Amino acid sequence: LNGTRVNVRWFGAYGNGSNNDTSALQAAIDYCEANSMGLYIPKGVYLVRAANSNSFALRINSNGFLMEGDGKESEIKEDNGYPYKALLGIQANSGNIKDITVRNLGFDGNRANQSGAWYGACIITVSVSATNSPANITLDGLYCHDAYTDNIDNTGEALELWYIQRKIV
Repeated sequence: LNGTRVNVRWFGAYGNGSNNDTSALQAAIDYCEANSMGLYIPKGVYLVRAANSNSFALRINSNGFLMEGDGKESEIKEDNGYPYKALLGIQANSGNIKDITVRNLGFDGNRANQSGAWYGACIITVSVSATNSPANITLDGLYCHDAYTDNIDNTGEALELWYIQRKIV
């Protein structure tokens, strides 16, 4: 990263707990990936919606990405009635994904207000396949809660977990 951080509110995210912030968050992620910048998510509750029950609400696709907030007061929350596979998917479009850091954020799966086969499945999925082997994925200082599973789905290796505070209801 070149040291520059982009504020997700510059892309129209409200963080007020009532507006759908999915498009603004994903646009900010895409912009940061394309321009080698970090993404800053200030305090607030950012509602997101997955397109369907087998998709991620948000996706990181590029190497060398940083997403950070102000601790659990910077929360990404699944909106009511929108079942999802994971709030955040870390998966390369092709090849390996590496050097991703997500830190100092809250993630709320909002399980009580979901339904369907994948309701509130998990908070973060790091995808591994025959063509994708992630490396140096760091999740640091996250507050993950109210998901159906143990919150972090790692089907492969190289997931480094530092101080993940879990509260499963």
